Amino acid sequence: MPSALENLVLLVGPFSLLIQIALCVHVYKTGRPYWWIWIILMGSLIGCVLYALLELLPEARRQGPRLVKTSWFVPKSVRLRRAREVVEDSPTVENKLALAAMLSDYGRKDEAAAVASECPSGVFKDDPIIIAEVARHQLAAGRLADAEQLVARANTKNHKSARTRLDLLQGRILFGHQRYGEARAVFESLLPAAQGEEPRYYFALCHLGLGEREKALELLTDITKKYRKGGVIWRRAEKDWFTAAKQKIRDIQFSNGKPVPMNA
Repeated sequence: MPSALENLVLLVGPFSLLIQIALCVHVYKTGRPYWWIWIILMGSLIGCVLYALLELLPEARRQGPRLVKTSWFVPKSVRLRRAREVVEDSPTVENKLALAAMLSDYGRKDEAAAVASECPSGVFKDDPIIIAEVARHQLAAGRLADAEQLVARANTKNHKSARTRLDLLQGRILFGHQRYGEARAVFESLLPAAQGEEPRYYFALCHLGLGEREKALELLTDITKKYRKGGVIWRRAEKDWFTAAKQKIRDIQFSNGKPVPMNA
C-alpha cells in the first residue's frame, strides 16, 4: 500500500506542478491580484481548486449569452444562433442591442455595428441612450463618420444623464480625427466623475499622441495596478481597459523611440 501511494505521488506531482505553473501564468496575464499566485503555489492542488472555483468558473458562467439562458459551456455558434432567433421572433431595440453586444464580445465588431445601426429609428431616432450605445459599436468597428453623425443628432434636452456618455464618445471621435489636444481636454473634464477607466485610458492615449510618452506610460501603468488591486466587480467591468492598457504599455516599451500605433 505505501508503495502504491508513493507511485501515485510520483505520477500526480509533476502534473500538479504543471497546473500550478499554468494557473500562475493565468493570474499574471489576466490581471488577477498577485496574492493568488501565493495561494496556488503554497496550497498546491487545494489552491488550484480554490482558484478554479472562485475565479475561473464564475467568469465562465458570466460569459454566457445575454439573450438566452444556456449552460456556460454551450459553443459560441449555438449561443449566437439562439440569440438571432430571439431577435427574429421579437425584433425589439433591446434584443437587437443585446445581440450586438454578444457579437462584439465575440470579436465580430462589423456585424455588431450592422445590427446596432438598425436601432435608432422611429421613436428611438434621437434617443441619446440608444444613440450612445449604437455609436459605441460604430466606433469599435472603425466607422468614425457614422458615429459622429449619430452623436451630433442626439437630443439630450430631457436626458441630461446621457450627456456624460455622449461627451465621452465625442472625445473618442476627436481622438479618431487625431485632434489630440481637444480630445484630451474632453477626457480631462470627465475624470473627476468617471466611474470606470475608459476616460483615463483615452486621456493617456492623447498624451501619447502629443508626444508625452512618460505621462502616458504612467497613466497606463496605474490603470493596470488599480485593476489588480480591485475587487471582482471592478475587474469584471474594467477588464477591456486593463487589457488595452497592458498592450499599449508593451507598444511603448518596445517602440524604441519610433511612433507608437495609436489605434484605440
